[in-house]
Amino acid sequence: MWDEFRKYINQRVVAEDYIYLDEIAETLATKCSLSKFRAKSICEVVIKAMSSYRKNQNISSSIAKERITNNGKIMYQFNVAVNSFFNWVKKIFATIKVETNNGELYLINDGSSYIKGVTVVLGILESMGVLSFNMIGGANSQLYIYVNQIQNLKNIINDPINYKNRLLETVYEKHLISVKMLTYLYEGEFSSDNMWNILEDYFLGVIPQQVKNACLMENPQMNFGEI
Repeated sequence: MWDEFRKYINQRVVAEDYIYLDEIAETLATKCSLSKFRAKSICEVVIKAMSSYRKNQNISSSIAKERITNNGKIMYQFNVAVNSFFNWVKKIFATIKVETNNGELYLINDGSSYIKGVTVVLGILESMGVLSFNMIGGANSQLYIYVNQIQNLKNIINDPINYKNRLLETVYEKHLISVKMLTYLYEGEFSSDNMWNILEDYFLGVIPQQVKNACLMENPQMNFGEI
């Protein structure tokens, strides 16, 4: 998988053209019999790793130039410096294999570029299904958050009013229903039998109309059929 990715990128270096991320992913998916979704995820991780490599190694020249099209998609142009990245990954991978014993790799988190590099390469290997890893313990541990595609974040920043996240909306709506349901039960002065009947219906998906009305007063857009 890694060799196929490297081979294709080197072809684009020779061509000196810009290429969409989806085109890289489609090629990888075809060559390695992967789903397009997984292939795209791998490509995003590797391209982000190129940026991390450049920063960690204090390389001034760009490895992968970005160009955003009018439709908001990103195109990349790779230059010959990408081969230094490939060699860097290969070298660290070899070190990881040698120093890993019984599935454990001990490192001193001194904030060096090497430690950061190991973290990046482990991320690449995990995306390709070579391994999975957890970082356990250590002084001054850090959490690295990799944003594979910043264009979506830019779109949200530039147009926050139209941003929607159905997952977050669903979490909020479920919380609202729970709050209104508890209020309904505690203020309803129900008998023990009636309360258990209401709870039984609730856990079977039947929400009392009074609870729905209370929710709609706070959020008129709620659609109980989608929750």
